[in-house]
Amino acid sequence: MEFSEVYLGQKMGALKEVILQPKPDGWIMLLRDEDDGLLPLTWGGRACLFDSLGPAAELAHLIGFDNVRVQRH
Repeated sequence: MEFSEVYLGQKMGALKEVILQPKPDGWIMLLRDEDDGLLPLTWGGRACLFDSLGPAAELAHLIGFDNVRVQRH
């Protein structure tokens, strides 16, 4: 899900939750939609990869999510 869609989806209430999931080389942001589907945050068609939790959580808060769930291995 592209960043512009995420912002709009959050404002419309179509997105319920943000989950930060670890990957071998960083973290990805997953967005839970109304149908409980999980969609990755993308930019230019590619999943955004964050080096650490801090910037990912900060972006989620800037988009408008009050809570961010961190998934651990």
